[in-house]
Amino acid sequence: MGMASLRRWLAVLAVTVVAGVLMPAVAWAGGSPEVLAVAGEAARARRAFGGVFLLFAALCCLGVVALVILTVVLIARGRRTGPR
Repeated sequence: MGMASLRRWLAVLAVTVVAGVLMPAVAWAGGSPEVLAVAGEAARARRAFGGVFLLFAALCCLGVVALVILTVVLIARGRRTGPR
């Protein structure tokens, strides 16, 4: 199994995770009035979450952003034409 094959499988895995998990979750949250109401209440509440919750949320967000960037970079590198 070469490096190119490994990269291809990692790209396929990343795209599958993003498309299979995040897209349906966003579609569900955007179309559900209950979720929108809870989000509105959370936005109005002036309570500050701190500590472990904030750290977990920040790490989760960074992980998702890194996964999306990695997917885009791997796909872009695979579509390059010409000698490397």
